[in-house]
Amino acid sequence: MDKLESELEGCHFYRIYKSYLVNLDYVVGVGANTVRVGEDDLCLSRARKKDCMQTLADYLGSAI
Repeated sequence: MDKLESELEGCHFYRIYKSYLVNLDYVVGVGANTVRVGEDDLCLSRARKKDCMQTLADYLGSAI
């Protein structure tokens, strides 16, 4: 997973859990410990939540 994550660096992907990489284009919401991608709720690591929220905010801010 680490190799794939490094290959996708700069392509708007974020690792939300040890086994999940999500494309930020498809994130439609964030819950207390989940990220909604389409109709699916995926686990969000507590350790990654703060950075995930910042990364998502930066991504959405740059899309405007």
